Amino acid sequence: MDCVTRLATQSALALKSAGIAAVGRYLGCCSGSWKALTPAELQAIHKAGLSLLLIWETNPTFAGYFSFAQGLSDAKEAVGEAGYLGAPKGSALRWISTPKREICLRFLTIFALSGRVSVSTSWALTVPMPL
Repeated sequence: MDCVTRLATQSALALKSAGIAAVGRYLGCCSGSWKALTPAELQAIHKAGLSLLLIWETNPTFAGYFSFAQGLSDAKEAVGEAGYLGAPKGSALRWISTPKREICLRFLTIFALSGRVSVSTSWALTVPMPL
């Protein structure tokens, strides 16, 4: 389940009881994103026994956003956010982006070079992994 709502222990346990096995939550705590996963929420998700998928998404609302420089900037920020939350190296990150394959592959290459994430060249980078 992908959600922008922050989860507390009670709501995370309710999701688990309803049959939800994993939640997708957004990175961005350090940058102040309103929908970002927080350290306290991470603990609640773990306590409930849910798997977690980390998602990186900014607000790319114009074509000029999709440049190599922006991909590099986003990758560095996402990797930093994952590190802040204690995500182990090899954790999957899902990047919500553009269909421009060249830009996406550059972004994924930067992630791979960081050693922080596993990378697939498919568009399905959504395998939940327990942290």
